[in-house]
Order: sequence, then structure tokens, then C-alpha cells
Amino acid sequence: MLAPFSYSQMLWATALGYAIFNTIPDTPTWIGSAIIIASGLYILHRERILQQQRALAVEARGAFTPP
Repeated sequence: MLAPFSYSQMLWATALGYAIFNTIPDTPTWIGSAIIIASGLYILHRERILQQQRALAVEARGAFTPP
């Protein structure tokens, strides 16, 4: 839920750093940002798959529940 704020914060920090201090992040900073974004996308993907599996499990239990 808070991930979009973190990504937005990285963008704003980069933009303000350039606007105020005329600095561009170095290579390790870009690599670290890419790792953070990639891990967030992986977690999003994994959670969607898990949510689908849980929904299917609940649906299967509901279909075979004895009266």
C-alpha cells in the first residue's frame, strides 16, 4: 500500500537534487533504485499469484462442502 509513495519519493528526491544542487545520482544509486523497483514489482506479481491461488482454494472448498 505504501510502495507507490516510496517510488514517488525516489523520483522527487532525484528531481529536487538536480534542480537545487545540480547533481545527478551516480551509478550505484541507479543500480540500487533499480533493485528496489524490481523487488517491488516481483512482490506485486507474487502476491497476485498467491491471491489467485487462495481464491481458487476457497472456491474449491465451497464447491465440495457437504450439506
